[in-house]
Amino acid sequence: MRRLFSIFILVCLAACSSDRDPARYRLGVSGDRLVSDATPEGDQAMRVFLDAKARQICTLGYSVGNVDTLAAEDARQIVDLELLCNEYSPSLDGISFADLF
Repeated sequence: MRRLFSIFILVCLAACSSDRDPARYRLGVSGDRLVSDATPEGDQAMRVFLDAKARQICTLGYSVGNVDTLAAEDARQIVDLELLCNEYSPSLDGISFADLF
């Protein structure tokens, strides 16, 4: 039992360590719109659209890295949102130690 408990503690400590390089985990979501939609109301609609796409990828939330607007064909624009998903951190909230043994 002691050996099992020490292995469990070791695994938990290993899971909590993070050597994550943020540059490797940047993702992007994008959407297109008409150039005429580049108004404050159109920008808000695009933010809502990109936020919905980002929340599908990053279920624990995200931080915005960069937002670019690129020209496209036929009087359209591509809005690109670069993001970094929040890390998962293990937690023992709601678990009693009596349930573990």
